Amino acid sequence: MTYREMAVEITKIAGQELIDRADELIPDTEGVTEINVLIRIPSLSDDVFNIPEIQVSANVYPKQTAIEKIIKLVRGGVIMQQIPVASTEVLLVSFDLTHGRDNSLCIVGKKEGDKGAVTIVNAFEGKAAEDIFKLLTTVKPKKEVQEKE
Repeated sequence: MTYREMAVEITKIAGQELIDRADELIPDTEGVTEINVLIRIPSLSDDVFNIPEIQVSANVYPKQTAIEKIIKLVRGGVIMQQIPVASTEVLLVSFDLTHGRDNSLCIVGKKEGDKGAVTIVNAFEGKAAEDIFKLLTTVKPKKEVQEKE
């Protein structure tokens, strides 16, 4: 059997395993932002006992209480370092507007590397968080956009 033929058969078996165990493999927690599934198929030169692996990992945002603590640190001056952001970098913006105006929250972060760690760049609360949300989610009619240009 060639490596490709073996890989095709292992992929079929692993795919069925994913279907059968999806409920068990996918994390059941709030704040999941990304799920990665990797099927590792050993090469023909690997040891006979080296069996294929299915790896599942998830990126999870902190819970509300942790986010509130982070905001207090940022606002309290404990975290005062400037996080460099390139002019072409992708930023992640997270909102929680479900706990009333005084507890509205907006966190801006950037993903670091392949591990999925997120560095918080800035945080806003209250009316400022709601204003940013409106600014980013309100579509202006074309006429207004052209007049301002």
